[in-house]
Amino acid sequence: MNSGRFTLPLTTSITELGRQLGCPTKLESEQFYAIPSRLMQLIYTKAIEYIDTYYPIRDTLLAIHTEQQENYEIGKAAVDNKIKSGQWNWLTSDSPHYKAEITKAKPQTSTNILKSYISNADTEKLIPSDIRRFNWLYSHILTCCFIICGAFSGMRRSEIYSLHPDSFKKLKLKDQVFYSLQSYHSKMTPAVPEKAEWLTSPITGKAIELASLLTQNMRTQLMLSDDRVENARASSIWLVQQMKCRKPNMLTGPPFALHHKQLVEEAGAIVNEQDYEEFKLLNPNLNTHAYKQKIVIGKPWAFTTHQLRRTFAVFGKRYNLLSDVAIKQQYKHLYLPMAQWYSEGGVAAKIKHVKVDSELNNLLQEVDREVTTQLLHQWYNSDDKLYGKKGIDVVKDREDTAVKYSSWDALYAQVSAGRISIAGTLHSYCMAGYECRMEKVVSPTNCFNCENVVIDETKAQAWQKRHQWIVETITEMEQHTKLSQSQLSHFITQLRAAEKVMDYFEISYTPYKPEIEIRQL
Repeated sequence: MNSGRFTLPLTTSITELGRQLGCPTKLESEQFYAIPSRLMQLIYTKAIEYIDTYYPIRDTLLAIHTEQQENYEIGKAAVDNKIKSGQWNWLTSDSPHYKAEITKAKPQTSTNILKSYISNADTEKLIPSDIRRFNWLYSHILTCCFIICGAFSGMRRSEIYSLHPDSFKKLKLKDQVFYSLQSYHSKMTPAVPEKAEWLTSPITGKAIELASLLTQNMRTQLMLSDDRVENARASSIWLVQQMKCRKPNMLTGPPFALHHKQLVEEAGAIVNEQDYEEFKLLNPNLNTHAYKQKIVIGKPWAFTTHQLRRTFAVFGKRYNLLSDVAIKQQYKHLYLPMAQWYSEGGVAAKIKHVKVDSELNNLLQEVDREVTTQLLHQWYNSDDKLYGKKGIDVVKDREDTAVKYSSWDALYAQVSAGRISIAGTLHSYCMAGYECRMEKVVSPTNCFNCENVVIDETKAQAWQKRHQWIVETITEMEQHTKLSQSQLSHFITQLRAAEKVMDYFEISYTPYKPEIEIRQL
């Protein structure tokens, strides 16, 4: 105490002191929220509504924004010339009257520019006559585009910020059309961002096109700048320019959050009791103290952009649209458990109203154990060919089956106890059990040299089909473009693995010989 005043110690920062004195349970980290289905539909629908409404007049919006900027530049140039020529010695660029003089020197008022583009009653309803409201609308439309890109891809915020005008891709394979967003992710490679693609819905293409056009003039300003940092920012389609005297900047920070809040209110996304209960079901990893302050019945939903990522995973799992492996691939995760963690709550929501038949469940488990046992018994007590590192080991162990695996009952006991398990994929069997993280299951070649892989004659036929499919794919792609050595090597490694399997099982095939040599290390 000093003269009746309370002072804080200077040895500890205010933030750290607050952590030490605060309630420890309130400091526990928690998972980002998945949005309840009714609220999600309201918010996403409102964002799509903005895109559909303003997409047809996107050229008009850009023309207004561009003319407003050019109008400012003309006024600024007139004032700067008078200062530079010495005609106005009483004024400098740092003077408080500088901005006012520019406003006076502008050829047109902002209101007149706006009114000149309002040609009919329909346009008048869409374009506000006040410049501040227009600028807010401009940023609000961009915010809706940003939300839709995240909502229908599950991309990280940093990955959405890396989207560019040509990010939306469309690919047709065997009469099926796929849509994707091309961007960069640097979660595990912060120094060198890596190019990647995310599967998406067609609406994101519309959002990308709209955002790209609205920021066209701003990107041009940054590209013509002498500042290299601003030049680098010119590739972004998420730009705002509330003040004409400053260069465009990224759409982020508190203004971005205010747009989120307004969109939620416009959508009428007010939390009710059903939403609240579903929220707790979809979000099992909750900090009790934190969520009760943020999610309140009768109040607007507390929306943040990272919720888009969690919601995508949860609802994909809830409605059987995405498997764990698909989520891992889409989210660019290194490990399968991380993908499962992101989708937590989806399974709980799916089975909430499902009545479990315990007798049927026990029967299915019994059938699974018997099928696994029968397969193992066949492997260890027959002359069937087996390939793969574990498959070759099984063949060698057949000489010792009298001790371990000759008895069906002994095998069944091992399977029932969980000491032996078999996981089947499209191309092989895996005997790693729960120790396998299934990190590379989406690529047969990555599993090929695993010590737990078994390939029988049935699975060998799948390798034959994959060999045929890859050759057809290469042939089809080369009709449109010349594949590079790195692109071709990706296919060749899979072809060579398939050929080894087919050679072992004496399956006839036509070896593929690329035009350029690929060295196998």
